[in-house]
Amino acid sequence: MESNAKKEFFDKKSKLLKLEKKDIYNYLFYNGYYGERYTYPPIFNVLKYNENNLNSNTENIDHYDLLNIEVRHTETAKRIFSLIHPDIYCQIVDEIVNNWVKIINHIYNDNLKVYSYSFPITITNKNKIDFKKSKTMIYNFLTLEEKIAYDSYNYKYILITDISKFYHSIYTHSIAWALYGDREKAYENRKDKSALPNKLDMLFQKANHKQTNGIPIGPVVSDIIAEIVLAGVDKSFSENEEIKKMDFISIRYKDDYRFLVNTKEDAEYILEILERELQKYNLWVNKEKTNIYKMPAGLERKWKKEYNTNCVLSNKITMSKFQDAYNYLIEIEEKYPGTAMLSKFFDSLIDKKGNVIFSKFALMNKIKVINLLSLLVDYSPRILPQLLSIIELLILHDKSEEFNNFIKQFINKMYYHIIINKKVDIFRFIWVYYFAKKHNIILEINEELNIKKEELKKQKEGLEQTIKEFGKTIKEFENTIKELESKGELENKKEFENKKDELIELKEKLIEEKSKINGRRINSKRKRIRKNIKNRPIYTIYR
Repeated sequence: MESNAKKEFFDKKSKLLKLEKKDIYNYLFYNGYYGERYTYPPIFNVLKYNENNLNSNTENIDHYDLLNIEVRHTETAKRIFSLIHPDIYCQIVDEIVNNWVKIINHIYNDNLKVYSYSFPITITNKNKIDFKKSKTMIYNFLTLEEKIAYDSYNYKYILITDISKFYHSIYTHSIAWALYGDREKAYENRKDKSALPNKLDMLFQKANHKQTNGIPIGPVVSDIIAEIVLAGVDKSFSENEEIKKMDFISIRYKDDYRFLVNTKEDAEYILEILERELQKYNLWVNKEKTNIYKMPAGLERKWKKEYNTNCVLSNKITMSKFQDAYNYLIEIEEKYPGTAMLSKFFDSLIDKKGNVIFSKFALMNKIKVINLLSLLVDYSPRILPQLLSIIELLILHDKSEEFNNFIKQFINKMYYHIIINKKVDIFRFIWVYYFAKKHNIILEINEELNIKKEELKKQKEGLEQTIKEFGKTIKEFENTIKELESKGELENKKEFENKKDELIELKEKLIEEKSKINGRRINSKRKRIRKNIKNRPIYTIYR
């Protein structure tokens, strides 16, 4: 009997092959450039592209640099997201779209025994790209865990493993290894610059300062390249003679593997073969995240059962129910840090119609909820944009002066705590600054810093004038000494010299004070942001 995993895998292949070229272009440009939702504020948009002029004259440019932003998932774990230069991004998209059938047939090879659920485009039942779900791929994975349970009744064990530092470990030459099928064939064809494998290799090197190690995290084209590389690993794994004979079901989400097997020995053998095939691509299994469980243990993430039991809220929410769910949420987060649970909780606070489920709370309770939610950002800074999107929806529904004054104070306090740190969290900074500018919230500390800057400027100008006058006085003093000395009227030269030294010392102190003023940095950390910020709520852009 065909497994549910296999059926869904090849159904997806069929739908992807039916997509029209213009729809693929539209998605990769308009939705794929900035990648995952809530990474960058929605102030920059791909407005248009010229399909007939995608390959701009970049041949004379040796390399480009990535634009990076550091995003913290916890206080200790971070991820670097990157933007690819538009010139190179356009060329990569062109190569992918023009070789779409070849790429899909490679990723969805008929002989695979590992079924990937992480291709970064979600298709509706009407064979159209689902723009909303394609931006929330992590939830597809959480759903995937439920789906694998449908096939689990025939098996007793589950092997769970993933790849260590996957995106940063992808070797650009391995794109060719995967598409050609092995290293030797890739090496033989390395001089064919017109071949897709070599073009993609060259473009990803060029995008990243000619580096061959690692591909940028974020853009959809990177996710497609990751699928190309791992499909090569999965194909080699599936073609192993012993693996062909074995009874198991395997699914993969990006670099995360799940295998349903009959015995612990089967799981150990599968892991051994998988490790061997990964190493051929300079990839390594993450030992810390590799486990074999006797089912039903391991079928779903440990936090999910506790979360679903204690933290799911309905639209008929009360303050006490929210408080209970919130307290359980913190307990679970401290028990299982760094999961997608907090993001899932924030999403659940907005219903399908785009309304915040606690928007009808009394003012003080509403303020209390916002303050409580803001404390969760310290557990996972990544959720800050979701908090701001909730606040924005509340602003649209509550026009009261008291609530709006609270929001102004809240944003100012948040901004203050960001910029007083020695190392400013740029991710938090750009989101809070964007929100303030969009909603015409005056950042008071910026105004104070401007005043302080003007005061320091005046102090500096005053000191410069004083130093100049001291210089004149010292010069006059020196001339007086020389004149008295030449006339033979200088009776106590030592006393005059001491006075002169005192003046020089005082001048040096003034110069030192001036240098201190020059060295003071006004830490306003301002960024210029385009004024044409869209009026659409953050939530509606990213939902």
